[in-house]
Amino acid sequence: MKVFYSRVSTTDQNISRQMDNLNGFDYVFTDYCSGSIDIWERRKGSQIKKLIDNNQLK
Repeated sequence: MKVFYSRVSTTDQNISRQMDNLNGFDYVFTDYCSGSIDIWERRKGSQIKKLIDNNQLK
């Protein structure tokens, strides 16, 4: 399984360049938060952690 994760600090920032060429990814996650927040405490980061914990990502 392939996961693409992107993060920007605010919803005002444009993520379109990060979203180019996402062919082949099974999951695409985007968080809008400070980079100082631990990835597992972020909204989408915690969803990735759940996939890992449930052995859905290998």
